[in-house]
Parts: sequence; C-alpha cells; structure tokens
Amino acid sequence: MENINDNGNITFIRWKVHNDWVTKIKYIHGIESIISSSNDDYTALVIGCVSGTKDVQHRLRILMDSSSIPTKCSLPAGASPPRRFNCDESQFKVPRGVKAFDFCKESNILVTGGLDRTIRLWNPYVPG
Repeated sequence: MENINDNGNITFIRWKVHNDWVTKIKYIHGIESIISSSNDDYTALVIGCVSGTKDVQHRLRILMDSSSIPTKCSLPAGASPPRRFNCDESQFKVPRGVKAFDFCKESNILVTGGLDRTIRLWNPYVPG
C-alpha cells in the first residue's frame, strides 16, 4: 500500500460520514460524488463530493497554512477520520435509515427505500 500511495496515481480520501452501519455505497461519476446509506436516522443517506471542499475560503486557508497539508494518508491508531464540511455533503434524514437507493442522473432523481417500508423520490440537491 505504501508503494501504491507514493506512486502519486492514487488519491486517498477518508471521512467520518455515518453514525451506524453503512448499508450501501456507490460512486456516481456524472456528479463526481459518493452516495452512501446507513441505518442511522440522521445520516440515512449522504451524498458527498470526492474532490475535497467546495468552500473556496476554506480551500484558501488550507493553502495558506502549510502545516495543515497532509503528507501521509495514515491516521494515528484509534483515531477517527475527520468529518466533511457541511458544504461538501448533503445529509438525508429518514426514519429507521436507508437500506437501498439508486440515482438517475438523466432524470435527476434519487430513490430510497428502508425498514419503514416507504419508497421515497428525492431531488438530490434538496435533502428535506
């Protein structure tokens, strides 16, 4: 793994996203995002960008502060990965979580289903 990472062709990104088991995860190339679902009510479905923060002011602060630029992808033993910034993800709250989902870029529709036996159609940009 160390040789693969040193090659420079691999980008390693790790975030704390869910507060319970992840039930499904999918990368959507068309929107350059990862969608993942969980049993947790508050983070039942999360759409997160993979390219880092979209917050321009925060990105500039990172560039200005050389001490915050990571040199390795490893975390200390027992450490929890950082959370994404709110501007970099959308969290969908669903009672009893989401077990299954799918996304259609052409129709811009997100479909979820879970233990509450309700199928929901979402606009992926409006998590409410």
